[in-house]
Amino acid sequence: MPLSPPGDLYFGLNDAIFAKLLQALQAQRPSLLNYCTPYFASNPAYWCNPIPTPANGAPLFTAIPAIQYLGGGQIPSVEMMLQINDLAIGFGVDTVGLPPDMLPLPPQRIAVKISVNLRFAVPRLDPTTLGCPASGQQFGHATYPLQLCNCFNATIFTTNTAAILKCGADSWITFAFDRIESTNLTPPGLRDTMDYLSVLILDTMVVPAMWIKLAPFVIDLSKALPPTAPIKTITVAPSAPTANPNPDISGDLLQARFSLKVTAP
Repeated sequence: MPLSPPGDLYFGLNDAIFAKLLQALQAQRPSLLNYCTPYFASNPAYWCNPIPTPANGAPLFTAIPAIQYLGGGQIPSVEMMLQINDLAIGFGVDTVGLPPDMLPLPPQRIAVKISVNLRFAVPRLDPTTLGCPASGQQFGHATYPLQLCNCFNATIFTTNTAAILKCGADSWITFAFDRIESTNLTPPGLRDTMDYLSVLILDTMVVPAMWIKLAPFVIDLSKALPPTAPIKTITVAPSAPTANPNPDISGDLLQARFSLKVTAP
């Protein structure tokens, strides 16, 4: 008889446990929450918030490339520092304080609140270094000193969904953003535009690279058990979605179910 029908194995995670995992990550793996381009990597004094050095010696940040300016290679890139200060998650229920227009939360949704600090260093053309336009080199010898911007905070609310897709013998854990709202960005028209564009870019260019392939996991017991044992292998695979979605996101709980297949010698 299955331990938790309609699957043979059951996994559940509530947001309180997830919050403790995030606290441990912040203390032991700060590089998962702090990102900076080369300029900020070499200038820790310019970080919005100092990053405590973890006792395990893990790196403080993840290095990311600078943002290339569209106008051409001779113009320096835009430098950026992003620090995630707070991350709250609610599985199937709003425990993060979503804005009213994002409620009620649709079924199979994860509510997320992210608070970040950002800082940019933007190149500025020095007009005194311009050349003559007739030579075609008006920008050839121009200089672009970096201008360090002030830190600013952004609070972002998102609703997300996850699903397990059966693709032949393998399965994939898929993610997608449903909505994004940045409540402290004004005016409303600009906020709506940025929110919709962010959802489109994330869902089509960023999130698919984070999908997780789940090949069936085979546990070979032939060497651990005597030859007379009735079991040779155990294969663990995600249960195909039925009337109950898998994973099931509801009641402040993220639940997943797996099937077991046992082979005899």
